Amino acid sequence: MRARMSSVSTEAEVAGGVAAAADSAADNLQHPRASKQTWVHSCCNDAKLKAALRNDAITAIEADIVYVNDQPIMAHPPKRTSDLTFRSFLDQTLSAPQVKHLKLDFKELRAVEPCLAMLAERAPELSARRQAIWLNADVIPGPN
Repeated sequence: MRARMSSVSTEAEVAGGVAAAADSAADNLQHPRASKQTWVHSCCNDAKLKAALRNDAITAIEADIVYVNDQPIMAHPPKRTSDLTFRSFLDQTLSAPQVKHLKLDFKELRAVEPCLAMLAERAPELSARRQAIWLNADVIPGPN
C-alpha cells in the first residue's frame, strides 16, 4: 500500500516557493535581481551618465528613450532633446571599467527596433561583462 502525502500548501508557502525559485534561477543564470541594485533613474544626459559611471555605489542605470531626427536619444517626454544618443549611451556604458546594469525604458515604439539592433550588435560584449539589460516599453497610449 502506498503512503499518501499531503500536498496542501498555504498561499504564503506557494508565494515563498515561487520567490525562492526565481532567486535560484537568477543565481543559476548569474543574472542580477533588479530589486537588489542601487539605481540611478532618468539618466538621460551626458553629465548624469558620466556621474553614474564614476559612482561605485551605483550598480544599475535606468534611462528613457525617444526617437528624434531619425535616431534614438535619451530623453523623457515631454522633453525631446538631449546631448546623449542611445549609441553614445551604450558605448559609454560598455567601455566603463565598472559594470553597470541597464534598464531601458522605451517611450516611443519607433525607438525600439534600432535600439534592439544596436544591443544585438553588442551582445558578445554585454555577455562577456555579464551586464544585464532590462527592457520596458511604455509605447501604447493609456486611458489618460
